Amino acid sequence: MKKLFAGLTLAMLFVVVTGAGAAFGADSLTIRRVDTTKFPNVKITAMPTNPGTQAGDFTVKEGGNPVKLDGAVPLTASPKGIVFVVDTSGSMRQEGKLESVKAAISGFASQKQRDDQIAIVSFNNSAEVIQGLTPDGAKVASSVNRLVANNETAMWDGVNTALQLLAQSPPDLQPNVVIITDGRDTVSSASQATTRAGVLSANAAVFTIGIAGPELSSAPLQDLATATGATFQSGAPTAIGGMVGTVNTILNNQYELSYTSSAKDSIDLEVSAGGLSTKANDIGIGTVTEGVSARPNVVESTTPGLFKGAAAKWVVALLVLVAAGLLAYALILIAVRDESPLQNALQPYAAEGPSIDDGGPSDVRMAETALVKRAVEMTGRIAEERGVLQWVERQLEQADLPLRAAEAIFFWLSSVVVLTLFGLFATRSLFGAVVLFAIAAVTPALVLSALSSRRQRMFTSQLPDTLQLLSGSLRAGYSLLQGVEAVSQEVSDPMGQELRRVLAEARLGRPLEESLADTAQRMGSPDFEWAVMAIRIQREVGGNLAELLQTVGETMIARERMRREVRALTAEGRISAIILGILPVALGGVMYAVNPEYIQTLFNHRSGHIMLAGAGVLALVGFYWMKKTIEIEV
Repeated sequence: MKKLFAGLTLAMLFVVVTGAGAAFGADSLTIRRVDTTKFPNVKITAMPTNPGTQAGDFTVKEGGNPVKLDGAVPLTASPKGIVFVVDTSGSMRQEGKLESVKAAISGFASQKQRDDQIAIVSFNNSAEVIQGLTPDGAKVASSVNRLVANNETAMWDGVNTALQLLAQSPPDLQPNVVIITDGRDTVSSASQATTRAGVLSANAAVFTIGIAGPELSSAPLQDLATATGATFQSGAPTAIGGMVGTVNTILNNQYELSYTSSAKDSIDLEVSAGGLSTKANDIGIGTVTEGVSARPNVVESTTPGLFKGAAAKWVVALLVLVAAGLLAYALILIAVRDESPLQNALQPYAAEGPSIDDGGPSDVRMAETALVKRAVEMTGRIAEERGVLQWVERQLEQADLPLRAAEAIFFWLSSVVVLTLFGLFATRSLFGAVVLFAIAAVTPALVLSALSSRRQRMFTSQLPDTLQLLSGSLRAGYSLLQGVEAVSQEVSDPMGQELRRVLAEARLGRPLEESLADTAQRMGSPDFEWAVMAIRIQREVGGNLAELLQTVGETMIARERMRREVRALTAEGRISAIILGILPVALGGVMYAVNPEYIQTLFNHRSGHIMLAGAGVLALVGFYWMKKTIEIEV
């Protein structure tokens, strides 16, 4: 079993590490323009996001056949239009974010090519053009001083304002947008979907830069960058200058490829460089086609920018590996059902059960290493001092789960910590981490309680028939111990399993009544406690035990019938509670699917977080109140 677990662990490690390598960021190659107006001479403008790409790396295929390039030169003759869309909401005042942005834009303007034009658009409650498109770098550097942080975040309105500036620019100006923000859109009149469509229609490349913080929403920024063949970057305020510099390097590393075409009607192109490739199909002859390949033909990253750093990547991979390992430990132990030393000692005295191998008891344990053992022991001591250990032991026994209480608590706490940290990394939101923490903390206890309750209900429902069978065995001349043995072989689990345990303890010399009483206490069954009390009284004062058990069994049959009648009568209330509990969540999911922008504020704004938390608490209180209303003890 150790070899099996080691193999599973290595397999998970391989999957996690290789999967992380495939998911954490990918360079791309985009065709931005194809000019066939001087056919058969064809000119292609290609933009690789890998700054190391050189002219000699490019190859072109036409109709699947390689062609000889007449030239592959850096794109310096064609001017570029770059509009900086800068977040000036109130949060940009913190940690010197806005000052770092100003310095980065000024540095960009000082390094631009002569004919490139730069504009600045700010957005807070609304979008404002701070500086129109101008080739004057000094004027741009002076304009950044007008940026002032205040109010909310109208990011999509800012992007649409930038698109309007580019639409009014000369047609030979290549459209580019650089978004710099530390948050998410909160008050725009435009939606993310319409903004995305507008960007694609304008054939603009949108470079997005996220400033790390609790309010940053990486997914929309990355989607916009990926859809336009540009890049998404994220980092601390001190890294803004470097990220803007990377955008400048990519824009200045575009190439114009030219070749002589042999096509007859339309042209199908495939451009490759540095292991990347992208296609543009059905290019008309005598036309200028722009934005023909908005999405590169390579595997793109769908991972938030938080995970693009090497250190963060390994941290997340480690967290995923630990969580997967804990889950594998639990699944293996539950599947194998390792016998405890006490159970192994009881096996020879049991009427039936699995045999013991010659090699002795199994050596599989969730806590195998010395470090984990010490951690489990410490967890057990703390839990015992708090009175939690006994409750967990009782619940595990009632649910018939083959786990030790201290191990279960330790791995539960470890899983909660790991999943909460992973949620914080994945969502970049404290609210998301708190929600994941609550789910991870509560779900195991709810599942354990549900399994325990289900087994208790099955035990209680089997009790009347068990007493009738035991009464019949006694009438047939069996002793009480023989009757218990006969009944344990007839009834199904959990009753049969518990009676076999009683037999094993009785064969070791424990009084039968004590073993039966311990079973009643372990299963939390007052009905079985009454039956055991009747057996004890009969043993002390004498009498007809078979008749007594039959009477008790009939009484319990009547009580079970009444329980089921009550359950049937209260079914409407239970269904109402379930529907009312699910309805808000289901309705929210439908609204999110139909109109995500409408409900996005609940997840992106602090007031929405407070409303969600309050609604969740009130829903739980209402569900509990309805449950207690229809709960009738019989």
